Amino acid sequence: MGQMTRHERDGIAWYSYGELDKLGWLANWVTTRQGGRAKHGFDLARNSGDAGVMENRQKAAELFSGGVPIFLPKQVHGIAVCAANGGVCEADAALITEPHQPAGVLTADCLPVILADTRNKAAAVVHAGRQGVFDNIIAAAIARLTGTPKGVAAVIGPAIRACCYEVQEDVFAGGYDSFKRFLVAGRLDIAAAAKEQLVAAGVPEAAIFDSGICTACRTDEFYSHRAEKGDAGRFMTGIMIRPAGK
Repeated sequence: MGQMTRHERDGIAWYSYGELDKLGWLANWVTTRQGGRAKHGFDLARNSGDAGVMENRQKAAELFSGGVPIFLPKQVHGIAVCAANGGVCEADAALITEPHQPAGVLTADCLPVILADTRNKAAAVVHAGRQGVFDNIIAAAIARLTGTPKGVAAVIGPAIRACCYEVQEDVFAGGYDSFKRFLVAGRLDIAAAAKEQLVAAGVPEAAIFDSGICTACRTDEFYSHRAEKGDAGRFMTGIMIRPAGK
């Protein structure tokens, strides 16, 4: 399990990961639904049509990145990785290599994963839905991030877990039968699959930390597309490299 520290300011609650905080150079955050101006609280969803979401995004930038807009790729459930350069990019992972390049992904059941290259002080944040895990976006992000995966620390955030993620056999169609080994009584343990991929990509098992939180079980703090029957907001998992000496 990974240690998570809870923070609160101006009625907004969020978490950071102790394993990443102690690195000293990587700011990180996981927002919750608490506070905010949208219909669903501190909802940060793209294209929701809720004017409060834009206010929430501005507030997120104020809280986490000193007012710098947080780069959010246009997530498409693929395996593309893009640099957080402020442009529009269809991808499901964002890479940062310089200070003051905040980036994030939005989820409401999918796995949010943070990868920190502790040797080169670079990082990536990944949106790993079921399809992304099946196609191994994790390996794609690590390959783009670093040539030395043994120096990577990885954190798996709140997501739907094997206790709640019931799937049908058809999700394995198209060549994904190998993932059936992650079924537990008809429920898919997508986090276990992601951990296996991290290790296979060269990340030391001791450097992989899992929040252990199931979004479907914890709708008091996080959004769950399944548990809320499609009427859910999105929370953000974000990262930013701190300037030297900060």
